[in-house]
Amino acid sequence: MKIDIHSHVLPRIILEALADNPSKSPFPVARADDGYTITGYGRIEPGMYDLDLRCSALDDAGIARQYFAPPPPILSHYSHAIPAEFATVLNTANAAVTQTTNSRLIALATPALADPAETAPLLERAVGEFGFPGVALPTSAGARDFDDPAFEPMWSVIERLGLTVFMHATSRADHPAAGNFNLGLLVSWPTEVTYAASRLIFSGVMERHPDLKIILSHGGGTLPALIQRLDLGYHAPDYEHDPECSEHIAAPPSRYLRNFHFDTVVGGGPALRALIDSVGYANIVFGTDYPYEVGDADGSRASAIIDDLPVDIREAIYRNNAARLFPQN
Repeated sequence: MKIDIHSHVLPRIILEALADNPSKSPFPVARADDGYTITGYGRIEPGMYDLDLRCSALDDAGIARQYFAPPPPILSHYSHAIPAEFATVLNTANAAVTQTTNSRLIALATPALADPAETAPLLERAVGEFGFPGVALPTSAGARDFDDPAFEPMWSVIERLGLTVFMHATSRADHPAAGNFNLGLLVSWPTEVTYAASRLIFSGVMERHPDLKIILSHGGGTLPALIQRLDLGYHAPDYEHDPECSEHIAAPPSRYLRNFHFDTVVGGGPALRALIDSVGYANIVFGTDYPYEVGDADGSRASAIIDDLPVDIREAIYRNNAARLFPQN
């Protein structure tokens, strides 16, 4: 059986509340004959809120346990970040999902991001009340990056409590080039993962908090492929040297790659093989991005590669690496 570390839930009680109060939703939710829709997006997959359907899908996919976070735009978009009041309500609803499913679906804590001063205390309270084993973070808080010193207390709390971070891409900026062909989702989001992780490295967040454990969505974007290029920036001796590339860290960026883990939601095939080769199987965790179409909702794309690996590597990616990151469960 597998452990899935990348999936999404938006509880029905939250959807009902957003449908009743569309002004409180970053993307207006409306009721439809077959469930719910988001204006400008379309139908919300029933597996996002129908827990019986969800658990049946897990059975079909051979998934024993699944960690979940809210859909990324709920947490952050270039126009907003989730406020404390909404984060508190969402944490309560998500904890109820974990309880209802007997911990087969395990919620990650949703921090308040609109005001960095509230992020650390609310996160600590939520973990204390509900026992969340990790934190769901987008790649930015609105237009603010997580290497901003205002978020330093959040990183301290995460490290002190031993929480694992699942960092999912979201839209930090409205890129004109991404306005067609769904490039915002297909290209910009993996790129946002690369930006966020690179900033955490160069800014010294990973240096100051060596016990951080961060899972990056979508295979870490292009970070595994570019990590040696980041090292070039650190070592550049002359006219292409930027002092910021070395003043906050004591080692080249590639040294900090060991603090990151990477999910398997990369489309399968050669991309997943390259990821395993570049970061090593011990840093890879199985994920599906359920219930989204542009993902691997039943895990079959990743499994086509993983099932052909030696048994110890297969078991590590399917469950042992995740069990190490979430020992509480």
